[in-house]
Amino acid sequence: MASSNNKNKTALAALTASALALPAFQAMAATAPTEAEVGYRYSSYEEDDAPASLVATGDTKRYTIDTQQFRLLSPVGKNFSVSLDILTETMSGASPMGTQEGSGGEPQLVMSGASISEDREDVRANVTHYGNSVATSVTAGRSNENDYAATYYGVGWEWVFNQKNSAFQFAMSRSDDKITPTDALLFGRIQNASKNTTGISLGLSQVLSKTKFIQFGLELSQDKGYLAAPYKTDDVRPGSRTRTAAVMRYRHFSPESNGALHFDYRYYWDDWDVSSHTFSLAWYKNVTNRLQLIPSVRYYSQTEASFYEPYKVVANTNPYYSSDYRLSPYGAISVGLQLVHNFKRWSYTAKIERYEADADYSLGKVVVENPGLVSFTLITAGFNIKF
Repeated sequence: MASSNNKNKTALAALTASALALPAFQAMAATAPTEAEVGYRYSSYEEDDAPASLVATGDTKRYTIDTQQFRLLSPVGKNFSVSLDILTETMSGASPMGTQEGSGGEPQLVMSGASISEDREDVRANVTHYGNSVATSVTAGRSNENDYAATYYGVGWEWVFNQKNSAFQFAMSRSDDKITPTDALLFGRIQNASKNTTGISLGLSQVLSKTKFIQFGLELSQDKGYLAAPYKTDDVRPGSRTRTAAVMRYRHFSPESNGALHFDYRYYWDDWDVSSHTFSLAWYKNVTNRLQLIPSVRYYSQTEASFYEPYKVVANTNPYYSSDYRLSPYGAISVGLQLVHNFKRWSYTAKIERYEADADYSLGKVVVENPGLVSFTLITAGFNIKF
């Protein structure tokens, strides 16, 4: 059986999936690389089991995901670079299919069986041209699962000016997705559907001093087509979604402590009435000339979608409905610790992250917590080689 929705948008997917990603902001990057680089990452993601007291039917064992990522970057002549990214994921476990009202009026999970097994492959290629002050980047890729396929492409520009102290970024992207749910006729699911996502992003970066840097960004995207989750019970959503996010990134290097503070803030809102705040803080501490430790903490809080309900009630007259925990109100806290060890031509890294979602972490009051909120542990290790 395939994954429990048309694209598994767990926190891990947000970290690794590129199908809907705009070309990333790269401050002051309008300089061609001079060395080729090969990188590899392995990630092990494991969700906590669903509490048995909150599960009405199905298995309590939730997702585990193993991810492997390979990257090759190479200069081509003096003014070009090419890169290739290959990602494979293997998922297994059970997933929330919906909710129902419990005997005490509380929502309880309807889980799938633990036989869900899913593989995903994602291949992405990029070509970048570096001019005197402008870098132009073109990206295209393909993501495949047995029930979901996405073709995506994008183009980005970066203009460096003001004696290379300032930079302006602009990017556009498009993704065309095909959805073919497993066992559609057997369970009355939609047999096939499509959706597309179009996005643009703007960024302005500024060096404030030799030790300080700031960046502001604006991201806009629109989803159109089939946006519901076909494996979830009674899930009906609007056919379009317009999303906007404002981003601020600040970097401050301290010579006295030989470390750099990274602070990020993101405010998101859309026309489904979901809004969120994300605060990220990391300290890049140079322990030695080669060894770096990076503790980090991230806080997230969101409101609920206008058509979200903890469970379906007969009196509900809204034509749209979803009990998906990702559309519910909640907050989340994650903490991580990363190690990076650099040598002359290569480096390795290892990171552990713990993520917990809870209604009590929300900035606003949550009357009823969704029982499907996820908590997970993510472990990553990898290396980079230059030649």
